[in-house]
Formats: sequence, structure tokens, C-alpha cells
Amino acid sequence: MTIARIRLLQNLCRFCLITAMLMLPGFLVENLCLSNGMVMILIAALAAGAVLTVVIRRLRCPVCSHIFVGREHVVLFTVTCCNCGRRAGDTA
Repeated sequence: MTIARIRLLQNLCRFCLITAMLMLPGFLVENLCLSNGMVMILIAALAAGAVLTVVIRRLRCPVCSHIFVGREHVVLFTVTCCNCGRRAGDTA
């Protein structure tokens, strides 16, 4: 997997988690009842965010073969590899 695709998965995970965070207050407050479809979107966003978080934590850098986001000090949405510092589009 390329670094550009790792970044794509990170952005997709970020989108799912932000969507779930924005919908959660409406779900928790009794006065703002969400429709059945909105609850399903909330559950899907939470599930997708959780699965993508687990996947991103296991992805390896294609350059140095170390875990991309770091093993001990995890930075989930990092732009560069925590070991070699490479980013998407680097050529040298």
C-alpha cells in the first residue's frame, strides 16, 4: 500500500469520526429525536471509524516497513511516517 493510500484511509477515518461526533449530541438529547435512517448512519459511521482506526494502526510504511503511525507513541492522523519521515509524493 502506498503512502497516498494510507493518507486516504486516514482521511476517510477522520470523516467517519467527525460525522459520528456531529450526530451524537442529537442522538443523546431526547428533544432532538433522530429518524431511523439517521441512527443507522450514526452507527455506520461509528463502526467504520472504529474499523479504520484498527486498520490504520497496523499499516506499515512501504519505504521502511515500520508501522506508519508509530508503535509506542501513536499519532493516528500523521502526514509522515513516524520512523523514516517519508510523506506522499516524496521522490528522493
